[in-house]
Amino acid sequence: MYIYYVHLLRICEKTYYLVNKAENYALSEEEGALFYCDPENAKEVCSEIFDVGYYIVDKETIYSCKAGSNGLDCSRGELTDQDNTCATATVGKLFLNQSKLALCLNYDTAAYAIDLTPTTSGNYLIKKDSSNLFGIPGDRDYAIVSVKEKVITINADYTNNLKYVYASKDAKMKLLEKGDTCPKNGSALDETKILELDCVNSRLYNKY
Repeated sequence: MYIYYVHLLRICEKTYYLVNKAENYALSEEEGALFYCDPENAKEVCSEIFDVGYYIVDKETIYSCKAGSNGLDCSRGELTDQDNTCATATVGKLFLNQSKLALCLNYDTAAYAIDLTPTTSGNYLIKKDSSNLFGIPGDRDYAIVSVKEKVITINADYTNNLKYVYASKDAKMKLLEKGDTCPKNGSALDETKILELDCVNSRLYNKY
């Protein structure tokens, strides 16, 4: 561990690094454990990432971390100009929406996607996809993810102190919290635009 930190202190910027623990914590280009380093943090220059999700620097540098047999398996990827749509095949994936970073949350006759900006930060439902980055069990359909611009992770601590979790299709699958305005049809609630889900450990299934 000491050799690893000395090496990083010589080169590190305020960013993410992939590390191969099996090779004396050598830096890796493709996959390994993910660390975030901040040379200005005197208490802990580099800290390991333990939450499943996406960690984004820019469109050319995107880290995906998935639960593995010995902790997280993290890898580095990028978006190209061909990654430009939210569709059935790209649910759960990042894409470019007119050159802006975006997340495809669901596709059900229409796309439910958000641009990754400070104004879209919050808790959202994300549909299970083929790669299942967020580890959604076979009997569950969705996961709750915390979106903080360039960091998208499972929100394992989410609670609304209610029996069920509610999300608004009008708000791109964002969770409804106390005080939020619910979708309406005239003066009545528009139940076709509200999802009601049962939740266990931030993984959910539709009640209906």
